[in-house]
Amino acid sequence: MIPVVVLSSSSHDADVERSYALHANAYVVKPADFDGFAGVIKAIDTCFLGLITPPPAGHHRHPIADLGPDSQATG
Repeated sequence: MIPVVVLSSSSHDADVERSYALHANAYVVKPADFDGFAGVIKAIDTCFLGLITPPPAGHHRHPIADLGPDSQATG
């Protein structure tokens, strides 16, 4: 249950779509200047560590987390 935040210099729609298709929780275009970047990091911290309530432990597991040597998965 680790939030995945993509920080990128790209604002191309294809990059944003690909990140979310790969299950990113957020996509942020990083500012070029340090002060702007520091502000973005602070906002991400506030969002993911201060505002959002995560699901209870073990509530929503990712399907890949259940794959192991004894798994019946095929592909």
